[in-house]
Formats: sequence, C-alpha cells, structure tokens
Amino acid sequence: MTREELLNNTLKKIFSVRTTILQLSTGSGKTKIAIDCIKAIEDKLIKQGEEQITVNILVPRRALINNWKDELKKWDYHSKGIDIKCYNSIDKCNRYADIWIFDEAQHMSEARRETFIDMKISPTSKIIVLSATLPKEIMYFFESFGTYNIVKNTLNDAIEDNILPTPTIITIPIQLDTKNRQYTIIKNPRCNNPIECNFEERWNYIKRFSNRKIIIHCTARQYYSYMSDQIDWYKKRFMSSRSIAIKNKWLRSAGDRLKWLSMYKNNTVKYILSLLKEQRTLTFCNNIEQSEILGSNAIHSKTSKALKTLDDFNNNKIKHITAVHILDEGMNLKDCKVAIFANLNASEIIGIQRVGRSLRCKNPYIIIPYIVNSRDEEIKNKMLENYNKEYIINLSDISKIKEVKI
Repeated sequence: MTREELLNNTLKKIFSVRTTILQLSTGSGKTKIAIDCIKAIEDKLIKQGEEQITVNILVPRRALINNWKDELKKWDYHSKGIDIKCYNSIDKCNRYADIWIFDEAQHMSEARRETFIDMKISPTSKIIVLSATLPKEIMYFFESFGTYNIVKNTLNDAIEDNILPTPTIITIPIQLDTKNRQYTIIKNPRCNNPIECNFEERWNYIKRFSNRKIIIHCTARQYYSYMSDQIDWYKKRFMSSRSIAIKNKWLRSAGDRLKWLSMYKNNTVKYILSLLKEQRTLTFCNNIEQSEILGSNAIHSKTSKALKTLDDFNNNKIKHITAVHILDEGMNLKDCKVAIFANLNASEIIGIQRVGRSLRCKNPYIIIPYIVNSRDEEIKNKMLENYNKEYIINLSDISKIKEVKI
C-alpha cells in the first residue's frame, strides 16, 4: 500500500472505532497519518459544536517532544489544545482529552499501562497507537479498550510498495586474530603471587595453583571462546536452577560479548569511514566509548549537544555522525546515504528500527562488518535471511568499497 492508501484505510474507520493501531514501518509516515487523523476528528467535533479539541501526545523520551512540535508545524497544525508529555508523566495528562496518541508505544511499560487504566479516561476519547514494532502484550492492552482497527505494514512491505527505497547491503567479514596473545584472562583475582601461562596450558595451572592469581595470555579467538564458554555455562546453570541471579549473570555476559565484538571492529570501521569521507554516514555503536572513538560528532544520552549535532547533520553542516541508542527510533534523520552497523544487536526490534532509520535517501547503503564464526555472524545471518540476495554484496577486501558506486 502507498502512503495515501495507508491514510485512507485509517480515516475510513477512525470514526467507527475507539482505538486505531498504526503498526507501520519506520519511514511510512505514521506521524503524518496521526496528524491527519487529528484534523479529521477536529473537523467533525467542531461541526458538532465543540470549540476546540484537546489532544494528549505521549512519547518515550524528551528529545521526541521537539520532533512532534516540528512535525505539527511542518504539517500546518497549530491547535492550542495539544499537550505533549513523556510516558512517565502520563498521570499529569488531561484524562478527558478528545484524542490520546501513544508514539513509539512499544516503550509503554506495564506500570504506565496500569496508570492509564486507573485514570479512567473519557469513554468517548479516541486512542491512536503508533509503533513499527509493537509487542503482542501491548497490542492486546490497547485492543481491550473497545472497538479497534489495525493498519499494518512491515519494513519489507514498505520496500516492496516503494514507500521506502531498497538498500544495497555490503557485508564485510572480519577474522579474529589467532596469533597474537594480546588479551588476558585473570583467575583467582584476589590472590597474590601472580603466575602467568598461555591459554592452552590454563587448566593445568588452574588445578595446580588454586591459591595464586593466574594471568592467562590468549589470542582474540581464544578470548572469544572463553567468553562463549562462560555464557553457555551460566545458561545451563539457569536452565537447571531457574535462579534469577544466574540469569542476570548469563544475560550480562552475553551483553559483554556483544560489546567486545563491537569494539573489536573499531579499526575496520575507522578505515571504512576514511574511504567514505565524502558520503553522509551514520554509524550505530554499542556504547558511548565506541561512539566517541569512531567519530567527533557522537550522539548519545550523556552529551548535551546531541540535538544540535543531529540538526547540523540534517542541515548538511556535518557529514558523519555516530550514535548509541538515541537514533534507533523516533528521531528525524535526513538524507543519510550510508549506515554502518558497528554494533549488531540481538534484539529483532532494534535491528528493524535501525534498518528503517537507514532508509532516508534515494539509494541507501547499509554496511555490516561482522566477526566470522561468532555471535555477530549469527545475528547478521538472521537479519538478512529473508532479504533479496541480489542487493547483498560480500566484500572480503574492504578497500574494494571504492569500487562500489555509493
């Protein structure tokens, strides 16, 4: 369906149902459709004698409040009856508002859902839910408010219907070093009299020196194997014990492994960026440290310049930005030619959001460096399993990016 068809399908039922769920891919125009719904409802209520309608718009982060203000201005809607707040301020909203809009509704926590129920909002209020990736429990929650209509399209639907462009995806395999012992594993860290050994000898030393600190020297591949073994061990222990403490250690270890894999790619990503210095790029990073290593224009939660940096990028004052999670969803991003996935996230939701963020120009490119024979490669394969193979380029030699007409 085109954007116009999505809008028409929404407006066709907006007056006959209480809740409208727009589960549309990033870039499909959810915000524009929501604003058109507000205008249509307003027109009808004013004809019925209401002087001004009231609208509550809820967003997950403060940065998205300005986004909504910009979008309302862009689409020429200037009502004084609009109130935009974050989800954590839902209890401060006018419970008798004519329209409730829940943006990025996948972030509406169970506590906020309970607060919304307790508010006992007006039974005539219209509810509009916006999300590209709405979990089932949140969809069921909004469906429980009476009659509802779901307008849905996936990222693949949007690409097939030419709402979004088809990206060319470049995958770059990276081998873990198997020669240089540049990593260390510490056993018995609280003990004294440290003793050193190589990875291959570790079990002999661990058995013989239980009362001494053991420093194990290993290669990158050996260090990755060690981390994976730790994760498997915690996972098996959790499956047999169902201990929350063990589960937390398992998940934390898995997160540490993804962070390590991301950081291992830093030199590769720097080289890619040097080859693409004339292109407009966004690099998705695992953490703040990585975002600052890979670029001087880093966008993350601990910088006061995040919104200014994004504005400078959108206004073509700068060409390269790096980001942690703040650009995963909801933020306006203009004309981004190349998205580099320095971090591969196991969350399917984050993966979809990031791909959608990347399709903001006519011929976008997504570059995915990945570590061969690792969790990285598993995530990459999962991301691309249903993707058209004609649009995937595998480059073992990074310098050949210059030969790809980006």
